Amino acid sequence: MRRLLAFTMLLLAVQVVLSAVVKLYVLIPANHPGATGGGYFGQSQQSLSWALAHSDPWLQVHTALGLVLVLLALVILAIAVVTLRGGLFFAALVGLIGIAGAGGAMAAYLDFNQNLDLLLMTIGVALALVAYTGALLITPSSRSRY
Repeated sequence: MRRLLAFTMLLLAVQVVLSAVVKLYVLIPANHPGATGGGYFGQSQQSLSWALAHSDPWLQVHTALGLVLVLLALVILAIAVVTLRGGLFFAALVGLIGIAGAGGAMAAYLDFNQNLDLLLMTIGVALALVAYTGALLITPSSRSRY
């Protein structure tokens, strides 16, 4: 479990760097699919699909890594549930909320191109990093297969 937490934290740090690269060097067109109409979730799904398939390679990597991080957060939460450790469960849940919040903020940034969404994304990543640091500190170092 400790290795999984450390790996997830490393990927979160990489994601922060990718986020800065995307903000500084990638132009997101105002008229991409998902930029208008369809309600928030419909727009976000279209924006996510566009970002994965048709955007700049930096944004594609950033988006794909975000999806990987959501999956890792779900795996960490599942392990916490199976091990029946309350503190670990709480940290894993907060980490998932942080990552999911960051993903939602990135989707909103793609939809509406507002800098506030970048701030919210950064706060979500910071929340996840703090939660996983706490989880790492309370997880005993053992020769677990996780």
